[in-house]
Amino acid sequence: MPTFPRPRTTGSRLVAVVAGLVLGLAAGGCSASDRVRSVTTTTTAPASAPAAPPVTRLGVCMDWSGSVDDDARTRMREDLAAFVERWVPTEVRDPAGQGGVAGLDLMVRRVLGDGVGAFDVSGEVVAGTIPGIPAVDARPEADDVAAGDAHRRQQRAASEAREAAVAAASDLAGQVRETDMTASGSNIVGCVESIIRAHPGAPVLLVTDLAHRQGADYVAPKLSGLVDVTDVPILAAVACDEPESCANRQGLWTTLIEGAGGSITFIDPTDLSDQLPGFVGGAAVSPADVTP
Repeated sequence: MPTFPRPRTTGSRLVAVVAGLVLGLAAGGCSASDRVRSVTTTTTAPASAPAAPPVTRLGVCMDWSGSVDDDARTRMREDLAAFVERWVPTEVRDPAGQGGVAGLDLMVRRVLGDGVGAFDVSGEVVAGTIPGIPAVDARPEADDVAAGDAHRRQQRAASEAREAAVAAASDLAGQVRETDMTASGSNIVGCVESIIRAHPGAPVLLVTDLAHRQGADYVAPKLSGLVDVTDVPILAAVACDEPESCANRQGLWTTLIEGAGGSITFIDPTDLSDQLPGFVGGAAVSPADVTP
């Protein structure tokens, strides 16, 4: 209800004003309480403060060992960079409201050699976050000034967050594109474990050929000893030129990962750009936020 400035009155003048009001109410045949009840006010709840968007985490292990084809390395690195760059969908204003966009916390590590600790700092090649974008409520009625002001504040907050997210996505994608693809080693299991420890429960993308120079007898106990793999989804884009050998490696990884309570899905590297968005999820937005 609006408030008005209080008039200045002296003591005697105030008494006269009050007396006049009382006489006027009596003459009108209704009480002061009746007059109060006759005044009604309609208000609309203002747009709520934007909720903090959730953050999706993704860990990536890049196997740049010499057995992985150069073209496959380049293609998969670019697919990952493009995925990061497109994390923030195109903005579309909608009177019915806009869904928020989750943030993305990304860690990319490269596979190191057995002589280097799996958690060595040299293995981390990219680490960064794309901030989320808060949702915007449906546009209120045009004559509701308070709700309209609150809605505009929501829109400004979302626009500022979107600007920051687009800049962060571009920067993070650039870091991915600049990663050194020099062959480093074949301790693939160690790389996966380092991601799991740093991002517990987060999905893991593994770009590899699953080959280890010391063979399955060496890899099996390492896989069996993976920590906290329960409920950790792993997507493996496997670049392999030897189908039979590759099938054997995949079988070993499947048996031991699933036996420890995890899950692993193998795809062809050429399918990475199509499969990665659905695997990661997280950037769940309303249809209004996505340009057809």
